[in-house]
Amino acid sequence: MSNVVGVVLVLLALVVFVMCLIGLISPKWLRFSKDGTPPKRTHILLGILFVPLVLFGIGGGLLDPVEDKGAPQTVAANDAPKQEQAAPVPSAPPAQPVSKNLGITPDQFRTAYNGLITQIDKQLALPKLQVTDGSVYNTFTVQLSSAAHAVGTVEKQSGKLRELMLIAGSGKTSDNMQTIAVLLTAAHVTTQGATKEEISKAVSELTTQALTNSDKPGAKALTAVVGNREYVANASKLTGLMFSIGDAR
Repeated sequence: MSNVVGVVLVLLALVVFVMCLIGLISPKWLRFSKDGTPPKRTHILLGILFVPLVLFGIGGGLLDPVEDKGAPQTVAANDAPKQEQAAPVPSAPPAQPVSKNLGITPDQFRTAYNGLITQIDKQLALPKLQVTDGSVYNTFTVQLSSAAHAVGTVEKQSGKLRELMLIAGSGKTSDNMQTIAVLLTAAHVTTQGATKEEISKAVSELTTQALTNSDKPGAKALTAVVGNREYVANASKLTGLMFSIGDAR
């Protein structure tokens, strides 16, 4: 109801305002007195300033406030759409441990070994290697000469040689010559990053020193890094000479 009254008062204020404007222009249109005398322009001007303003004020106060539909609605913090959290940056995979092996399979070793040893003595060529399955590593054993044999350790996953152990007993001079030949050949075909002279010198010095120390109680194993390989030599009267070739990393 108050809203209707307010609208009527606002419209009435507009009518009064229009009539006063007409009276200012031509006061004769506002002859409301009995004698027909038009009102003075001063009275009309006061009517324009006072009456419409009062009617506008009263009518506007009775009107209901209009909701502002265009105003942005405040969304509760809990109702706001949750932004997708950025996916966590995947961490770099852990570095895989470097496999320490000789970089060749038993068959590759046999092929390279025979290609070199047969230039010295064809009877020293190796037969096909029989690899035996082990719990941790696979292994093979092969006779290199009448006084020397080799034991190879093979990685299960890669199938490559992990280490090569050459074992030689003392014997005749011819046996000792063959032992030196097979030691040098095995070192040459498994070592990279060193010259032939460096390899031969390292093998000769290690074996000579190890055999010299075999008479000394508590003699320690001798080691040398040649190229990408580590040579270890040890000797005793009980076991003879043991010479191993492994990765130097």
